[in-house]
Amino acid sequence: MWNKTVLMNFSGIYPQEDCFKEQGTWLDMTDLKGVNCYCTEEAGEIIRQRIRKFRGEGIHFLDSGNYHYLSKFWLEKIQKAFALLVFDHHTDMQEAAFFGLLSCGSWVREVLDTNENLRDVCIAGPSLSAFAECQAEERGVTAVAEEELSQNGEEKLLDWLKSSQLPLYLSIDKDILAEEEARTNWDQGQVSLKQLLNWIKLAFAHRRILGVDVCGENPQDTALPPKEEDLKINRRTNAALWNCLQEALEMQKICEEESRKLDEKFLSSKQESLKLDIALKRYFEGGMKYASYLSLRIRPAGEQLIREGENRTLKRFLKAFPVDGAVLEDLLLKAEKYKNTEAQLLLLQKKREVQGFQEESWEL
Repeated sequence: MWNKTVLMNFSGIYPQEDCFKEQGTWLDMTDLKGVNCYCTEEAGEIIRQRIRKFRGEGIHFLDSGNYHYLSKFWLEKIQKAFALLVFDHHTDMQEAAFFGLLSCGSWVREVLDTNENLRDVCIAGPSLSAFAECQAEERGVTAVAEEELSQNGEEKLLDWLKSSQLPLYLSIDKDILAEEEARTNWDQGQVSLKQLLNWIKLAFAHRRILGVDVCGENPQDTALPPKEEDLKINRRTNAALWNCLQEALEMQKICEEESRKLDEKFLSSKQESLKLDIALKRYFEGGMKYASYLSLRIRPAGEQLIREGENRTLKRFLKAFPVDGAVLEDLLLKAEKYKNTEAQLLLLQKKREVQGFQEESWEL
């Protein structure tokens, strides 16, 4: 069971939702002043001290969207280059107000300006006008607008995920969800919980996830208790998000352990075919350190993929590495030898791309 969950309880809403009795570590922040929507420098230092013993990895629940600026403090713990993916109905890129205080509406802008390890940002969920207002794309932020989500939004998100191998931090504000999926204290989007969970899984499928935070609770601003319907909906959604995230993080941990064992096996093996198998598998999992090894073994690697019928991997291999005409001719002969018609078609297509040809001697 994934046990690296931290709940930061500012408003007192988590005990009322009653969905995190045993999961992770509770941090009681209800005594802090100068933290609601805006965070004073003094409060910020206290928060940093209280989370000092925790690492940036794992799952962090941040209370309502009023405290989304807490993401900044968790991101400060990442000591290597990384990218940030934010699911939110708002950009959180406003100019800082109230004497430049950090706020729930400005934290992304401040992170862009101050975090030296942050290399890339994608925000999915705000409107086109909201992105235009804060000049998000001019700041280098990839914007997936609310109006795009039902059309090509997932494709745009996938393109961004595939554009780099940088490890990723996820920040989720539940106000991106429709009201039947979450009750927050901010205006909300129209995304379904199922769609959000799919996007989370998509992120895990294409990047290593360093950590995740979730906000968007709905504490009462009055002495009246929260509505039972609101508590029920948020309890259900928090449980779904936590289960999805902890399962994905646990699976990531298992996969990383398997990759570590494969790396050790690669280094110790003297069988070239086994080393090629491992190098191909690890390279297409994101193990870029195998690129130089494979680049010197285009011919044997290609032949091995053809012989084993690994045509999907062959297609990716031909796209990833330069293959000269002589090697292509040799691989075409191997495809014919092993009666791998699909591989022949892939190689002929690659030959056209590389040099263009007029001969018609190849018959499939």
